[in-house]
Amino acid sequence: MKSIGRVSLWVGLAAVLISSNVFAQPPYKFGDATHLLDGTGLYYQYQTGDAAHVTFDNGLMSYEWVAGAGKGRSDKDIPYNSRQIEENVYLVQWDQKDHPDFMTLYIDLNKRIIYSSGVRLYGTPTQSAVFDGGIIQHIETEE
Repeated sequence: MKSIGRVSLWVGLAAVLISSNVFAQPPYKFGDATHLLDGTGLYYQYQTGDAAHVTFDNGLMSYEWVAGAGKGRSDKDIPYNSRQIEENVYLVQWDQKDHPDFMTLYIDLNKRIIYSSGVRLYGTPTQSAVFDGGIIQHIETEE
């Protein structure tokens, strides 16, 4: 009898959740991935001391490491996607298949902070995870 009571309770709870639209589509529509940072450049430095200059233009991004172990390393014309999380806060992603790196940046222009997460050289013997945070030192925008 106890197990029948529990089943009835779970079935009743499920019916209430379904009928109350708890699982309905949320009222907020997430924006499509776009190139929202076109015309923007950032100089930022990680807590490790590594620093980069990144630019976004015409759906492509470029970067150059300006300090740290990778100083002088650069690449350009990398397709990127972005989503706006809130005003001046973006999630940016790119998949650099020829390198191969898969990276995601959380960029908060209001607080001037940046976080990165990704996999460098994925699928190779030297594959490594990236998970870091830093400060945006300078923001460039097209006027």
